[in-house]
Amino acid sequence: MKKLKNISNIQEIPISKLSTHFESYKFIQPKSEDIAFNSILKFGQLTPIVVYPLDDKRFEIIDGFKRYRALKKLNAKTILSNVVNLNIRTVKAAILFLNQDTGSITDLEEATIVQSLHIEDKLSQVEISKLLNRHKSWVSRRISLITRLDEEIINHIKLDLISISIARELMRLPRGNQEKVMRIVIDQNLSCIDAKKLVDNLLNYKELNSDQIKQCANEILADKSKKTNPQKNIKKANIIEMLSIIERYISSVSNELSKNCLSSISKKEQSKIFFYFDKVKKLFEILDTKFQDLESDKFE
Repeated sequence: MKKLKNISNIQEIPISKLSTHFESYKFIQPKSEDIAFNSILKFGQLTPIVVYPLDDKRFEIIDGFKRYRALKKLNAKTILSNVVNLNIRTVKAAILFLNQDTGSITDLEEATIVQSLHIEDKLSQVEISKLLNRHKSWVSRRISLITRLDEEIINHIKLDLISISIARELMRLPRGNQEKVMRIVIDQNLSCIDAKKLVDNLLNYKELNSDQIKQCANEILADKSKKTNPQKNIKKANIIEMLSIIERYISSVSNELSKNCLSSISKKEQSKIFFYFDKVKKLFEILDTKFQDLESDKFE
C-alpha cells in the first residue's frame, strides 16, 4: 500500500463521472466540511482526490470526499484526480492508508472499514491484519467497537455528539442499557472520567433503570463538586483559625488591663481604646446572635 505515495497519474475528470460508493465510510462533520469548502473557495483545489477506474468508464473515489462535496457545491464541472489502479480487495485498505497518513480518520471510521472487510469481503481477522499491516489485536479492537456498540451510540459519534473515549466506556455495558446511560452522560455533560466512574458503578447492578442511572450520575457530580469546590471546607477551617486568633488577642488584652496599665495612658489614647472597645462589643453581640442560631439549629 505504501506504493500509493509514489503513484502520480493526475487527470481532470468530469464530476459527473465520479462514483461515491465508499463515501459512507467517512463521516460528515460540519466543521471540517466548512474548512474544506472555505479553503477551496479561497485557494482552489490544491490537492487531487484519489480515484480508481471502474469498468464502465467511471471512477470511484477512495480519498477526497470533502473536496468532492465542496467542488460539487461550487458547481465545478471537473475535479483534479490522481488515478490509481487497485485490486478491489485493496481499495478499502487504501482508504485507511491514505487517511491515516493525514490523521483524518477516526477510530470508528477505521472500525467501519475493518468490519466491512470482515463481513462483506469474508476476510478473517488474520487476513485483515496482514492486508492493513496491523496487529491482529488492533483488528479485533476495531471490530469490537462496531459490534458491541448500540446503533444510536454510533449515530451520535458520527454526528460528533459524543467522543470515542466515552463510547468506549459505554461499550462495557450491555447494548440494551448503553443508550439510557448515554442520554444521562449528555444531559449532565459528564467527562470521559465521569463516564468511566458511572459505568463502573452501574456494572454492579443486574438490571438498570433511568432512576438508578440518574442517582449514580448525581453522586458522581456531587463528589466531583466537593473536590473541585473545596471553598466550604476552607471557610470552616478559616472560621476556627480566626476564632482561635481572637481568643488569644482578647486574652492578651485582658492580661494587660488586669495590670491597671490604663493609668499610664493618656486621655486621648484612652478614648481611642474605649471607642474600639465599643465596636468590639457590638461585633460580639452580632457574633453571639449567630452562635445562638447555631445552637437552636443543633437541637431542632
